[in-house]
Amino acid sequence: MHQATHGLGVTQRCLEMIGKYAQERVTFGEPLAKRQAVQFTVADLYTKYQVGQLLTHRTAWKVDKGIASRHDAYMCKIFCTELGYEAADRCIQFHGAMGLTTEMPIEAMWRRSRSYLITGGPAEIMRATLAREVFKIYH
Repeated sequence: MHQATHGLGVTQRCLEMIGKYAQERVTFGEPLAKRQAVQFTVADLYTKYQVGQLLTHRTAWKVDKGIASRHDAYMCKIFCTELGYEAADRCIQFHGAMGLTTEMPIEAMWRRSRSYLITGGPAEIMRATLAREVFKIYH
């Protein structure tokens, strides 16, 4: 669950940074926040963030009740870890070259999020295991 909650934390922080920057940064006479592409990206990230929170809370609830399976943990890890990486990547994109500097936290969040996609079990293995379980449910 650590990697899932890390992904959610990165996503929350990136949403804060993108939201603030998009409202302050003006290009061609308008804030970035007025651009539809920026709006859609923020809306999608926020929606996925909410889904990740619900999935994580549901899994934690199932753990507390003793009914969670490894598949619940796999779904959290896959979804939230990939979301954290996506959010950090989008945050870098919005901030441009500044997002890659070590003076900003984005680069470190991106690097750590990327490492979590590799460590702690590859998502491909978890997806394969999860798919086998889904096939049992819907046979």
